[in-house]
Amino acid sequence: MKKLLLAVGTVALVSGVCFAQQPVAPVAPVAPVSQVAAAVQKVESLKIKGTVEAVVVADAAKGTKAEITVVEEKGKSVKCVVSAETPIMDKETKASVSVDKIKKGEKIVVKYTTNKEGLNIAEAIKILD
Repeated sequence: MKKLLLAVGTVALVSGVCFAQQPVAPVAPVAPVSQVAAAVQKVESLKIKGTVEAVVVADAAKGTKAEITVVEEKGKSVKCVVSAETPIMDKETKASVSVDKIKKGEKIVVKYTTNKEGLNIAEAIKILD
């Protein structure tokens, strides 16, 4: 009986040491969701109204993206990437058209944003004439 009590006592002593907790390192505070959402929403849309200087139609074989370059009357030039999802509204038909329908010299308005890499992404294009 003494051996049994000695064995149980030893197991209890050893298991107590095994389950001892280590001090927890402090966790860095996390920004509230509202602050994160506000930071994401700071990307603002810009507009440029001007004349089409150049149009590049996307070509997967060459690895080119669709791009359009617009020049304002004051001389400011903006080049934007145009995705397949970018709505391009034609003045005459009031329907959405593809980027290859835009011609050099046409008057247009482009709503765009600039991403982290500095690339202008067209969100919407409206052909004026």
